[in-house]
Amino acid sequence: MPREPASSEENNILGALSKAYYGKLYAQMESVTLPAGTVLYDVGEPIKHVYFPRTALVSLVGLTADGRGTEVAMIGSEGFLGVPVLLGAISQPYEATIQIGGRLWKMRKEVLDGTEPDGPSLICLLRRYATIRVNQISQSAICNRFHTLKQRLCRWLLTAADRTKNNRLDLTQEFLSQMIGARRPATAKTLGLLRRKRFIGAERGRIRILNQTALEAASCECYRSGKQELETFQRSHQGPGH
Repeated sequence: MPREPASSEENNILGALSKAYYGKLYAQMESVTLPAGTVLYDVGEPIKHVYFPRTALVSLVGLTADGRGTEVAMIGSEGFLGVPVLLGAISQPYEATIQIGGRLWKMRKEVLDGTEPDGPSLICLLRRYATIRVNQISQSAICNRFHTLKQRLCRWLLTAADRTKNNRLDLTQEFLSQMIGARRPATAKTLGLLRRKRFIGAERGRIRILNQTALEAASCECYRSGKQELETFQRSHQGPGH
């Protein structure tokens, strides 16, 4: 007996598809729950699957020859992993690692080749989302070069909360420092400042956003411009409802 399709609304791209088309696609997907630290793609590894995060948060990390890395993009419920496949590439230039554990839809990349438009085309949505990803990577380079650690940290926390739809973020200071390209003592000092101002609450392995308005004011324009671009994309592809 065919399984009943689960809601597509946990992922914004899947949620923009018609109910009929999503029902067909659902049979080709596998629901997986993965912990933080899971590597989805190694650099240069052939891409066999694409992923649609639901509650998980994934970081794309650029690595140096000696193994040091920094985040160039993060992907959550707004998007998908597998952009190089759309461009004809067979591998990922960045390491893709689960940063906050949770649920994802997993699908063989070959399924994309056989998708047919029914309502909003999946391939069309993915290609338009890919332009947002490219812009995100470019903006990340600008942000890391010109903005303060405090601004970058505020931007990262806000973006992570948006991507996971959750103001409670389970992560360590060490991992957060790597993601924003800062030394751990400097990250800890800045987190302490935000905590004293009650912008955030911080416990071991968990950060909670207490005052989003204040955090947005302390962030750089990169957060606002990135959020606006994503919201424009989502408004233009509102799903028909499920």
